[in-house]
Amino acid sequence: MLAPVFSLQLNNKVFPRTFSVGKFNGKQPCLVGATAGDKVQKVFIHSPRDTNPQSQQLEGNISLVNVNQVVTSLACGQLDEQLQRDLLVVGTSTNIIAYDIDRNVDLFFQDTQDGAHAIIIGKWGELPEQLAIVGGNCSIHGFNKRSEDVLWTVTGDNVSSLALLDFNSDGYNELVVGSEDYDIRVFREDQLIADMQESEIVVSICPLSNARFAYALSNGTVGIYERSNRNWRIKSRNIAIVLQTFDADGDGVDELVTGWSNGKVDIRSDRTGEIIFKDSLNSSIAGVVKADYRVPGENLLICCTNEGEVRGYKFSAQDAVAAAAYAYKNSQEALTYVKFSHPAANHVREYITVPIIIPRDVSIDLHLQVFVGMKTSTLFHLFELSRQLPVFSMYMLVENSLDTEPKGFVTFSINERMSRILVWINHHFLFAEEFSPNMASLYVTFLCVRTDLKLVIKMQNTGQVRIQTDDMELAGNIIQSLGKFLKIENLQTVVDFPQEFEILEQVFYQIEAYQNARQKISSDMAEHASVIRNFLIRAEDARLIGDM
Repeated sequence: MLAPVFSLQLNNKVFPRTFSVGKFNGKQPCLVGATAGDKVQKVFIHSPRDTNPQSQQLEGNISLVNVNQVVTSLACGQLDEQLQRDLLVVGTSTNIIAYDIDRNVDLFFQDTQDGAHAIIIGKWGELPEQLAIVGGNCSIHGFNKRSEDVLWTVTGDNVSSLALLDFNSDGYNELVVGSEDYDIRVFREDQLIADMQESEIVVSICPLSNARFAYALSNGTVGIYERSNRNWRIKSRNIAIVLQTFDADGDGVDELVTGWSNGKVDIRSDRTGEIIFKDSLNSSIAGVVKADYRVPGENLLICCTNEGEVRGYKFSAQDAVAAAAYAYKNSQEALTYVKFSHPAANHVREYITVPIIIPRDVSIDLHLQVFVGMKTSTLFHLFELSRQLPVFSMYMLVENSLDTEPKGFVTFSINERMSRILVWINHHFLFAEEFSPNMASLYVTFLCVRTDLKLVIKMQNTGQVRIQTDDMELAGNIIQSLGKFLKIENLQTVVDFPQEFEILEQVFYQIEAYQNARQKISSDMAEHASVIRNFLIRAEDARLIGDM
């Protein structure tokens, strides 16, 4: 498992997805990223001063490079292989700049009318040179070390992420492109050889082994493709900022590392998607890289947040139980630990029931860890499983009953088939098996196990939908979830919540009573003030005439 080995503060904010690492002198890795200056944006270069791996605080040296425009992307790599050191390529909305940090000179400055939303450095196809591949507005350019545009092609929309990998196992790198039109496209030089449609903007792509790659979407989805076939995917309520690979368990195979918008960093099995390590930082992750940053030849996983907090991890052969305990101890999420001892033989069952109460209607990542061993064991066999509970998992399917239906309702009309609504219900509610009623119209009733309130969903073949519940907040959540699933931006609804109106009327009655009491108190105060004023005048007159 992984163990943290150092942490440091850059004292500079870091823009998301602009964090990288490069060996600008050919030997010592340096952290690099985009940050905000006093009047212009800058790129910082952090080189460690202390190489003691036991040090917990590390200041090092920070150099700043002024960039007179908004930095949209950056990358480090050996664009000129003869130099045997990395160069820094910075992209803005109008140009790209290649810096030789070691000599403090610009290698080239190239205008890019389509902008530079993503940059990657490497070999593409059968071209012999290293290229700085730049993704912009519907275009992809490949620049060599002489700033020559040696390869150019077009894509469907603004490019949001790039990755190089041998997609078809021909011995040459293909370019995998994620764009804002929800597509993942694969190019062999300027030829499109594969196209995968997703459900949201592709924000990050990371190459894996054996013609596989990981992807992250702007709606919190993370998954893995093997060529054009999706192996698995998961979805979180948080946004995945960046993807990386790292061997977290020492088996020689890299696992998938994801940095999230809530500061969480998790490592999943590239085969199943199950979480094997997790930690949390104090703010949103800006970037994740790997390099022999502290000890030459020993790769570290380095995570950086938007606030400039950097934390480094390395593989440790410590006991798996202790490693898991450390990871979850530092997690900011609420966890429930349940300990069971072995019961008597006549009380052994094949299952254990553990109650889980979710306080709000949100999607929950459920992580199960079972430690199995003898009473006197110091080492345990660990079984781990991760599952995602849907948004409305606290609602149980019950029998329909017209007599006990809620009085509050929302009605609206949509131009969708009933099968699409059934897909939404199966994705957002929890069922033991797929819910597929055999009826001409939809009529389903749920009971909230948290509040004992009923929820009724009805739909006619005409597209008329009626949602019945006495909880106005729940009705709003249902409308928002359904609208997002069906991609509905504007929806006219008719609502009536009698219980809410009764509560509102009671509030108005209370306000009116408070208002009457306030007016009476104000009137009494004015009357008493008048009496006191008269007494003061009479007392002053008495004082003046000496009649006290």
